[in-house]
Amino acid sequence: MFTQRMAAKQSCLTHGLITKLNATPNSYKLTPHRSSSDRKKGSRSSRTMGSASIVTTPPPTDGTPNGTPDATSSPPLKFEVVATHKRARASILTVPHYACKTPMFMPVGTQGTIKGLTTQQLEELECQLILGNTYHLELRPGSELIGEMGGLHEFMNWDRGLLTDSGGFQMVSLLHLADITEEGVSFQSPVDGEMMLLTPEHSIQIQNRIGADIIMALDDVVSSVTSDAARFEEATHRTTRWIDRCISAHQRPHEQALFGIVQGGLDRRLRQISLDGLKARGDKLPG
Repeated sequence: MFTQRMAAKQSCLTHGLITKLNATPNSYKLTPHRSSSDRKKGSRSSRTMGSASIVTTPPPTDGTPNGTPDATSSPPLKFEVVATHKRARASILTVPHYACKTPMFMPVGTQGTIKGLTTQQLEELECQLILGNTYHLELRPGSELIGEMGGLHEFMNWDRGLLTDSGGFQMVSLLHLADITEEGVSFQSPVDGEMMLLTPEHSIQIQNRIGADIIMALDDVVSSVTSDAARFEEATHRTTRWIDRCISAHQRPHEQALFGIVQGGLDRRLRQISLDGLKARGDKLPG
C-alpha cells in the first residue's frame, strides 16, 4: 500500500507537469525511466500523452565494464531544458549513471538504503537519484570499505544516479555535538562518542571513495532561524574560502560533478555574495 501511494503521487506530479506543458504548441521528447531489464535489452519504444511525445531510449553508454563511467569520454554533468511553460520547466539532467528527468523527487538514503524498500522497488517507483550522507556513511560502514567494494553504486546494488551530501548539514542537525572552526568541523559521533574532524579536504576524499555522480562541497551551514547576523556573515565568507579547498582536493572531476552551495541564510545581500563567489569558479563547479 505504501509503495502504491508513492507511485500514485509521483505519477500525479509527472502527469500534472505534462498537462501544463501541453498548453504550448511545441511538443517535446523526454527520456523516461526504464527497468534494469529494459536497459539491458537496449529497447526503444514510444508513447504519446496529449501533444507531448515521450520516447524511451537506452541510457548513455561508455563501453566500460559494470556501468563504470569513462573518466575521459564526457563531462560528469549535462543539463538540457527541453520544455517550458510560464515558470514551469522540464529538463534532462545527465550524470554518469543516469539521465534524470526534472523536476524530480530525490529520496534520502542516508546510509545507502531507503528503509523498507529494495532497489528493485525503487526502480519500479521510477526513482532516478538517491541521496546518501557523507558523514553517516563514513561513520558506518566507512568509505574505505565502500571503495573496496566498488563504490556506493555496487555496495547498494543501484545503477542509477547518486548524490552525496558533504556532511555540512550535520552542523545544524548535530550542532550540539559539533565544534566549527576555520579548519573544519569536529563532530562527536552519536554512535560511540569518538571525535571526527571533517575538513573540506576530508569531505571530498570520502566522497571520491564513495563514488556518487554528484558530490557536494563542504559549506558552513547555519540554521535559517538563527538570530545572529554576524554568524551568517562569517558562514558566507567561510563557505567561499572552503570551496577552493574542495576544488583542490577533488581527484575525480571527470567522473563526479562537484556542486557548490549558496550560503547567507535569508539575507539577499549575503546570498548574492555567496552566489557570485561560486560562479567565479567557473567550470571547476559544474553544478
